[in-house]
Amino acid sequence: MKAIVQSKNVIYYMKQFFLLHIFIHFITISSSIHGRIPRLQVYSTEFSIDENCKIGTEIGTINSIVLPNSMSSSITHSSSNEFGQIIALNYKLGSPSTLFSVDERKGILVTKADIDAEALCSYVTTLSPDHTNNNDEADLMSEPGKSKNNRSKTIPVVDQIKCNSSGDLTVHFDVNAVQIDGSLRAVHHIIVRIHDLNDNGPKFDQIRWHKRLKEALYRAGRRIDLPKARDIDILAEHSRINYRLESWHNDGSSSIIPFKSPFKLEVSNSGQPGLILTEDLDAEMETRHRFVLVAYSPNVIDSKNALNGQTISRESRLEIDIEVADMNDNEPRFSFTVYNISVAENTSVGTVIYELVAHDPDSTSKLTYTMASSLEYQVMSSTFHIEADGHVRLHSGLDYELRHIYSIPVEVTDGEFSARTTLNVQVLDVNDEPPAFELNPKQLIADENSPPGKLIGRVRIRDPDSPSVNGLVECSEPPGLIRRQALHFLPDPTVNPSAEVYDLTTRIMLDREDPENPIPGHLIIYLICSDGALSSGGMISHNSDSKIRLTSTMTATLSIRDVNDHKPIFENSFIILQIRAHDSDDGENARITYSLLDRANFKVDSLTGWITPNVIFDREIRDSYQVTAIALDNGKPRLSSSVLINITVLDVNDHSPVLASYEADESLLKTNDLPIGRFGLKTYLL
Repeated sequence: MKAIVQSKNVIYYMKQFFLLHIFIHFITISSSIHGRIPRLQVYSTEFSIDENCKIGTEIGTINSIVLPNSMSSSITHSSSNEFGQIIALNYKLGSPSTLFSVDERKGILVTKADIDAEALCSYVTTLSPDHTNNNDEADLMSEPGKSKNNRSKTIPVVDQIKCNSSGDLTVHFDVNAVQIDGSLRAVHHIIVRIHDLNDNGPKFDQIRWHKRLKEALYRAGRRIDLPKARDIDILAEHSRINYRLESWHNDGSSSIIPFKSPFKLEVSNSGQPGLILTEDLDAEMETRHRFVLVAYSPNVIDSKNALNGQTISRESRLEIDIEVADMNDNEPRFSFTVYNISVAENTSVGTVIYELVAHDPDSTSKLTYTMASSLEYQVMSSTFHIEADGHVRLHSGLDYELRHIYSIPVEVTDGEFSARTTLNVQVLDVNDEPPAFELNPKQLIADENSPPGKLIGRVRIRDPDSPSVNGLVECSEPPGLIRRQALHFLPDPTVNPSAEVYDLTTRIMLDREDPENPIPGHLIIYLICSDGALSSGGMISHNSDSKIRLTSTMTATLSIRDVNDHKPIFENSFIILQIRAHDSDDGENARITYSLLDRANFKVDSLTGWITPNVIFDREIRDSYQVTAIALDNGKPRLSSSVLINITVLDVNDHSPVLASYEADESLLKTNDLPIGRFGLKTYLL
C-alpha cells in the first residue's frame, strides 16, 4: 500500500459577518488486490463560525478534489478516476447531525439548529474528569440538557462535541463523498470551531443571602466569603465579573449612596467576593446589617450578540442579610482540605464508599454533614448521597467510560459554624465493555460481477474500556471461514489481529444468483473480536480481572446489486397450448413478455403465456400447425429465447356418413365417413 499526503490552507470569504477559516488536509490512499481499485481520499477540513448565528447560515463548502501530482487551483463538485473520467459525487453525512446539514449535490454545509456555545459546552464540561484543567476535553454524544442561563430547552444533540475550559469548542463529524454507483470515494473529517460571543451577563444563583453571626468570634480583620456570581460565557475575557456594595432601602431598592457598616468588600485573585470586618461585631449596638452586593460585567455587552434577540442584563443583585447573635467558641474542622478515595465502577448502588469525620472541641456540638452547593451540584447529588452522620453512599451507578473522577464539595456544621472540604472520588475501570464495530458506510452494497479487490467499505474496532484494563483487542474470522468469505479484510486478521481499522474488499467475483448464497442477493460477513489480550509488555493493570475477556461478533450484510446477465429460460423445451419461461435475474430484469411469430392462426397472452386460436380448426382441412413462441425479458439490454410449438388438431365426430354410390349392388355397399378413429367406424342397417 502506498500513501501520498498533500496539504493546503485555504482562507475563504466573510459571509453574514462570520469569518470562516478552512484548513484542508487530505490523504490519497490507493491499493490493489487482484487488480486496480478506486482510490479513497481522506480530508480534514476546519470551519469557524460565531455562536448564535441564524439557522440556515452557510458555513462553507466541502470539496472532494483528486490531485494526483500537484495542487489544483480549481475546486469542483466532481472527481476524476485514474483514467481521467469525470465522476459526479454526492455528499452525505457519515452519521446523523442535529446541528448541521449538507447539500447533497453542492457540498454546502449549513446550520439547522440554534448554535448556543454555552448550552453545548456546559454539559460537556460536566462530563470532563477535571474541567479545571485547560487541557482536559470531553466528547458529547447525547443530550446536553438545558443551558445554565435557562434560555434554551433541551437540545437533542447527537453530534460529537469537544469543549475545554480555555474556550475551545468544536463539533466533529464526517461527510462521505459517494459516487453515483454508491461506492465510497472520499471521507471528509469535518471540524466546526464555534467562537464564543459576549452574550451573557453575571448572575447570582439566589436573590437573598442570610448569615447569622455571633459577636464572640467575629473580630476586626476576619473575612466572610459571599456567594459568587457567575457568567457562563466560555472565554475568560467575556466572563470577567466585578463587584460593589450598595445601600439597602426598606422598599427593596438599593443605591450607591455611602452607608455605615462594619464591613468592606474584598475580591480575591480567584474572583471570590468577601466581607472584611473593619471592627468587632457588637450585638448591643447593631443586631442586623443589610446591604446589596452588585455583580457587573466590566465589558460592554452588545445585545446584537444575543440568541434570537434576547435582552442581556449587565448587572445582578444579591441582598445581604447579616444577623448578629451569640455563638459557641469553637468551629468544626476537617483534618485535610482534600480527601482522595478510589471506587471501582462496578460498585453496587447503595454501598457506603466513605465516612466523613470532622472534629469540634465543643463536647455539646452536634455535627451535620451535607453536600455543599456548587456548579455541579445536580450531577454530584444524583451520583452520591451524603448522610447527616457523614456516610457517603453511592446513589447511582458509576461508568468509567463516561467520567472517571468526581470532586464532591462537603460541608459540616454544628448549627453555628461550618467548615468545608473536598472529597475526590477516583473511578477505577473494570473490563465491562465489549469491543464495538463501526461500519462505513453502514450499509455495504456492491454490484454483481464486481471484480476481486474492489473496495466496498471499512470497519473500525474500538473498546470503550481503558487499555490498561482491557488489554489489546484481537480480531479473527470464524473458524472454517478464514480467507473464505466474500469480503477480504485488510490487513489480514491472521497477520495483524490488533488493527483498529480493516478495509473491506471483494475476494471473489460476486454472483447474485449463486444458489449457494444462504440469502438470495445477499452475503453475510463475520468478524470476531475479543478484548483482554496481553499487551506487548505482557501485563494488564492490577485493577482488572485478567480472566475476563469480552467478545463481540460483527455480522455485516453485503447486498449485491443485480446486473442483467441471464436470459429467460423456458421451463419445458416442448410446449403445447401453454408456455411458461423463467428468468434467474431480479426485478424488471426477470419480468417476461410472451409473443408469437404466427399471429394469423394463434394469439398469446403476453403476461400468462396462454395460447388461444384466432380461427376455427377443421381437422379435415388441416390437422397440425407449427408456431414459434418468443419470451423477452424487460432488462437492459433485453434478452430473449424462442421455442417451436407443434399443435395437433384432435378429431371430433362432426360429419355423417355419405353414400359414395347410389347403384344397387347386392354384393357391395360403399360409404365414406371423413372422421378417423372411432368416429370413422361404420354401421350398416337394412
